[in-house]
Amino acid sequence: MELNFDVDIVYLWCDGNDPKFQKQRLAALEATGKTLDKDSTSNFRFIDTDELKYSLRSVEKFAPWIRNIYIVTFEQVPKWLDINHPKIKVIDHKDIIPARYLPTFNSHAIEWNMHRIPGLAENFVYFNDDMFLIKKVRP
Repeated sequence: MELNFDVDIVYLWCDGNDPKFQKQRLAALEATGKTLDKDSTSNFRFIDTDELKYSLRSVEKFAPWIRNIYIVTFEQVPKWLDINHPKIKVIDHKDIIPARYLPTFNSHAIEWNMHRIPGLAENFVYFNDDMFLIKKVRP
C-alpha cells in the first residue's frame, strides 16, 4: 500500500500517580473556589497503569506507517519511554497552550490546542492512552 500523505498520532498523557502532579492538580482545583463534580475530578480519572506503553506497542506493530507520535503532557515523561526514538515527540502543555490558561488539567482545553503542535501532520489520529490496535490498520 502506497501512502501519499503523512499521518501522525497525538496522545494526551499524564502520570496521575506522581505526587507533584497531584499537588499541582489539587491546587488548581482549589483555586477555582467552586464545588466540583467528583466524577470529573476524581483521582481515578488520572491513574496511570502504563497503558500508554502497550498502546504505543500496538501502533508500532499494526500501524507502522505512522510518521510521528506526539505525546502531550504537563511537565512529565513516562519513566520507561525512549525519548530518543525517531518517531516519538514529547510536547509539554506550555509549548502549545498560552500561559494564561495554564496549568490546565482539562482534556478538552488541551484538545483545543493540539493544532499548535509544531510539525503536526494535517492528517492525524487522536488516541487516548487506553486505546489499542488489535490488528493491522490502513490509513
